[in-house]
Amino acid sequence: MSGITLREAGDEMEISDSETAAPARDAESYAAMEELFTALMASYRALRRHFSFPEAGLTRTQATILNMLGRRGSARISELNPEVGLDQSVVSRQVRALEKREFVRRAKDPRDGRASVIELTTKGRETLNQIWESRYALLDGALREAPIAALGETTKILEKITKAWSQAEE
Repeated sequence: MSGITLREAGDEMEISDSETAAPARDAESYAAMEELFTALMASYRALRRHFSFPEAGLTRTQATILNMLGRRGSARISELNPEVGLDQSVVSRQVRALEKREFVRRAKDPRDGRASVIELTTKGRETLNQIWESRYALLDGALREAPIAALGETTKILEKITKAWSQAEE
């Protein structure tokens, strides 16, 4: 964890990171970072509300599993755990619930015939496509005026923030 130091500098508040020797920041920079954090938290809460897709009867975890399988094609449950961020027993229960509703099926792992992989069924693919269409429509409406370059820069900044928070957890 970094050591953040706040100190008065004339009429401004300076913030410095003692571990990385980052340059001191003024009160305006601090206020901008606080606004960013507030906006990120509001965005996170909105994403949590919209990511469960109650119209499809899916939990956030189930929608995440479908999305991962849509990107990867297939995966072992043990490969899904780290990406979902939950332990294997929880992921296994969610996969069983998706199997029961015929969104996914098990198949022999082509790399190891003794193991199985999880893959989308036609119903799962159709549901995932509906989820993506809904998500893209929402984002397109919100970001229609944003230049593509700005979206790329925003993505890089969010990836840096995610990496910093993930490293702080370790």
